[in-house]
Amino acid sequence: MKKYLLLVLMSCMFSLSFAQSERTLEWSIGEPQITCGDVIKICYPLMVAISDENNSPMLGTSTMRFFYDDNLIKNLTISNLQNDYETSGLSTSNSVFGNIFGFSTHAGILTQFNIIDNVSVSPINLSNIPVHVLDFCFDVVDGASFPLCTPIVFDSNHIGAKKGISQDDGYLANDAGVVGSYYLNGDTTNAISADDEVIQFLWENNGTSFDGVVNDASDATGSVVASNCIENVCNTEICDGIDNDGDGLIDEDCDLDLAVSKDVNQASATVGDVLEFTISVTNNGPNLATNIVIEEQLPAGYIYISSNPSNGIFDNVAGTWEIGQIDVAATEVLTIQVEVIDETDYDNTASLIGVDQNDTDPSNDSETVEVNVTLPRPDCLTVYNEFTPNGDGVNDTFVITCVDQYPNNTLEVYNRWGNLVYSTSRYQNNWDGTSNGRAVINQSEKLPAGTYYYVFRYEDGGVMKEKVGWIYINR
Repeated sequence: MKKYLLLVLMSCMFSLSFAQSERTLEWSIGEPQITCGDVIKICYPLMVAISDENNSPMLGTSTMRFFYDDNLIKNLTISNLQNDYETSGLSTSNSVFGNIFGFSTHAGILTQFNIIDNVSVSPINLSNIPVHVLDFCFDVVDGASFPLCTPIVFDSNHIGAKKGISQDDGYLANDAGVVGSYYLNGDTTNAISADDEVIQFLWENNGTSFDGVVNDASDATGSVVASNCIENVCNTEICDGIDNDGDGLIDEDCDLDLAVSKDVNQASATVGDVLEFTISVTNNGPNLATNIVIEEQLPAGYIYISSNPSNGIFDNVAGTWEIGQIDVAATEVLTIQVEVIDETDYDNTASLIGVDQNDTDPSNDSETVEVNVTLPRPDCLTVYNEFTPNGDGVNDTFVITCVDQYPNNTLEVYNRWGNLVYSTSRYQNNWDGTSNGRAVINQSEKLPAGTYYYVFRYEDGGVMKEKVGWIYINR
């Protein structure tokens, strides 16, 4: 009798241990399904498998959490729930997790919801082969490039992977991560917590270089896998700078706004001056701009010296600036140096004349700058060698014609012994023969009649030049 009771007790203990042993639910993503149309939709099938399929396991109420790149996909919906299971509590975070998971930009959203079971009516039976639970579907963002490497990152911290339920946590602080449950033997009153493991989709963790908890925006947990990404099976034209539909046209249905502006470093100039024009092209979005052509034809009043584009190639003979692409919110700049010559046409215009996409605002596609050019008199810089500083108002000062057009100048006057008798800068035809030279004992006195020698230095077109000659003061 004791032996019989012992066998019964051992059998009960074995059954209890077996029923409560820890099982693993492995969550994964099946083959994404793409729906073509004006808006491309992608649905990711959520799959689950159980490590031990004995005792007829059924999927219980579970909590799903995952991160996705909202720079590539948007407008999450949940559909195609199997066996009349339901969802509740759908919520999404702000777009702040992109850097943490290595997404395409800073964009990255955490979403979470509950999967409510229907085991009493129509259970999802679990197996060690993945079964379909539901789909989460998104719209592809305009301008997203194919192949589309857009990961689904389950919120299941890889630091605790394969270490049991006690180590099942999410990536964030105080985050339970993915939480699954199951039933055994048709007992729908006893939900059993699972050890949740995951197979990440188009994403790989960075191992132990991650400290285990995301508590700073600079934390990095892993990176996007750039192979076996989602192909553009629709062959529709997507705003990515590629001829996706094979019609020989690039992004023909994609809109954007390119803005062209132009400046010059000085609004007034004289013949011989060197000017610098700055042309800027800004992509105001919302799509990538490709194969941009800016017309920049120099008018007859300038001679080309040099140019410096931030991107692309400027052909000064053809007068075109070709740019391969400009990203959204980016600006490319071209500077051109020219010399002013003696002509009449000085108005300079830069214009957008080519881009693959549709430019929706032509009002900012060109800009003209005007330069006020003072043409030199034929007798400019003529020196009148003799003057009579007697106060009669006629020929009382030393005159150099057009001296006001060369304000960066100096004048020095020497006597016949080589002594400096007068010097000044920015000369304005106002010297009346009064000395200010250091070598003269009585400064501020009128110099005696006689012959003197001058040195006039001036800037012309950015180059310092010099005139030397004689002066006669007649008193």
